[in-house]
Amino acid sequence: GINAEYGTHNVKRFPKKTLLFFFFCSFPCRATKPPPPYTYIMASSSSSAAVGPGDVNLPYDGTSLAPEAVFIKEPAEFVEACGDLKQGMIKLETLIRKYSMLESSLKTQKVENADRMPDLQATLAAVKLLQARAAAGEENNEPMAVRYELSETLYANAELATPKTVMLWLGADTMVEYTLDEAFDLLSKQVAHVKETDKRLDSDLDFVKDQLNTTRVNTARVHNWAVEVKRKVTGGQE
Repeated sequence: GINAEYGTHNVKRFPKKTLLFFFFCSFPCRATKPPPPYTYIMASSSSSAAVGPGDVNLPYDGTSLAPEAVFIKEPAEFVEACGDLKQGMIKLETLIRKYSMLESSLKTQKVENADRMPDLQATLAAVKLLQARAAAGEENNEPMAVRYELSETLYANAELATPKTVMLWLGADTMVEYTLDEAFDLLSKQVAHVKETDKRLDSDLDFVKDQLNTTRVNTARVHNWAVEVKRKVTGGQE
């Protein structure tokens, strides 16, 4: 969501049905309706999943995204350390399952993070437009025609004079009033944060995919080793 420091900002909490009406209070406008939808934003949140060492006996420092999968050079030593072949395969399959869950969680976070960008950029563009009008002086500006959303598929027109503040919708029935400069700074930081988060998620996904590949190779090596041992014991007879 938006990481806002409320301070002395005007924080308002309203039922959803009245949010859009009060949104318009900061704008000297001829209409008594909400402003265009691109001047507010709904914050979103997402949870992250973590894969701990569990019972897979892998080196884990407690600070990285997940334990790093170690390539099994000697399947016989791995099986002996696990107790028997069955326990060794269970541990490898458990690790694959955990990495797969983490990969799925990261992909979901990446989609949610990407979905935030269009609203942020559109809201930032609207604030820039209002800053430009404010810099030109109210006496030099004609009322601005806007179209705002009353509800899904229903829009209305209004004329908007040059505002001095805007209100950002943070979600949870909460809106915070900012000056244009404050809103610009906040939204700019959020756009940068979303871009940085996207890069981090890409890096995390690459890491998890590498661990999945290593663990799958390990599983195949242990399985092939077990097949070879069985052939030697049975003298090549199935």
